[in-house]
Amino acid sequence: MKNAIEIEDRYLYRSREVSLMLAAACNQRRLVVNHTKIQKLLFLVYGSYLAVYNKRLTDEHPECWPYGPVFPKLREEMMGEDFSEVAIGDRRLSGIRNDRKTADVIDFVLGKFGAQTMEALVDWCVNSVPCKATPDNGTVISDYVIRDFFNTLIKK
Repeated sequence: MKNAIEIEDRYLYRSREVSLMLAAACNQRRLVVNHTKIQKLLFLVYGSYLAVYNKRLTDEHPECWPYGPVFPKLREEMMGEDFSEVAIGDRRLSGIRNDRKTADVIDFVLGKFGAQTMEALVDWCVNSVPCKATPDNGTVISDYVIRDFFNTLIKK
């Protein structure tokens, strides 16, 4: 069955750019950040953006893994990144820094979830509808499932 509103299958940024922007925003707020927390926050930003704008934010879809959603290319590319050193002025953020829509979604997510621990975010994500509806074997999580879930989350 097709959803009433199709999701545009184009993306705005590489997951790396959004994760760096997230890290910079966390650092501005003095929130503890590490690779796992960035993965979970990125899932929350991805889902929120999808719900609000009906468009994909990143070049890769999240996959369901045993500890919740993961962006595998990002995981591979950024494993050694020290996220605590990323600042808003970082040259790698030049393409995303002035995007008001993305900044607003990041602010929303960090306002709701930013202060949570990595463990709490993992637990929340693992128990969310998108992960429960997807086998945890590296399967891509449906954008329609993500969008519909985040539509209910944002309205709360």
